[in-house]
Amino acid sequence: MTGERASLRAPWSPEQVENLNEFQRAGGMHPFTCGGEHESHRDLVATEGGWVCPDACGYTQDWAHWFMAEPEKWPRLRFPRREAPAGEGRSE
Repeated sequence: MTGERASLRAPWSPEQVENLNEFQRAGGMHPFTCGGEHESHRDLVATEGGWVCPDACGYTQDWAHWFMAEPEKWPRLRFPRREAPAGEGRSE
């Protein structure tokens, strides 16, 4: 898809944050992960200001695929559901 619906740029509403974090856990696609150096990958956490690394390494991302904020548009689940890290989904 092209045009304005190709990506969703932060800032995001509280409802979008909730949906984006649920999408990360749902397992329908590989999650967005931190680009910083860690011993293992870190799933990003959505906040109203954009994605952040839960390890507070400073990595951020300001976009998501548009459908990630619309649960009725999510692809079928193909991977096991992931558990949320402690404190996930809190707005900054």
